[in-house]
Amino acid sequence: MKEQLEVYEITTLEEAKVLTNELRMKIFSIYFDQKPRSAKQLADELGLSPSKVHYHIRELVKVGLLFLYDTKEVNGIIEKYYLPIAKDVRILINQLDTEGKQQIVDKTISDMKKQLLESFDHHPDHSLFRSLNLHLNLTEKQELETELITLMEKWEKRIKSREPKGDKNYGIFISMFAKS
Repeated sequence: MKEQLEVYEITTLEEAKVLTNELRMKIFSIYFDQKPRSAKQLADELGLSPSKVHYHIRELVKVGLLFLYDTKEVNGIIEKYYLPIAKDVRILINQLDTEGKQQIVDKTISDMKKQLLESFDHHPDHSLFRSLNLHLNLTEKQELETELITLMEKWEKRIKSREPKGDKNYGIFISMFAKS
């Protein structure tokens, strides 16, 4: 049986486009617990038709972001169980060309904006929005960047190691960029 990688870095626009589809991102988020699932199981968890979910699984498999982990015969039917290529999949936006960067940033910000606004409307007590402008030297910038990454990794590791899942799913978007 093929095993998952610890980390997989997306460096092509094709992979990034496939992954940034909203439903495919939801499929990936279900795999947070690292348990193999069939298209039918994913469809049940998402409340969608198996055919719709199967289409998106095929797209993820086609670019190598999901792989066939196992098969089982149940009542004469072969069930296919999938896992993501890695426990942690990251888009390396700096590796993409200008058009790819533009598309990924547009899609990510658009999706996060939609989710944030919906959260403000439906869960105002569960939403946080904060923006900062900081004047930093290079050393301070690197220190802050390291702290943010360490904090995110700490929480990601903490959540992955526990059962059951929390009551709500929260989105976090952090970006640091040099302003003109």
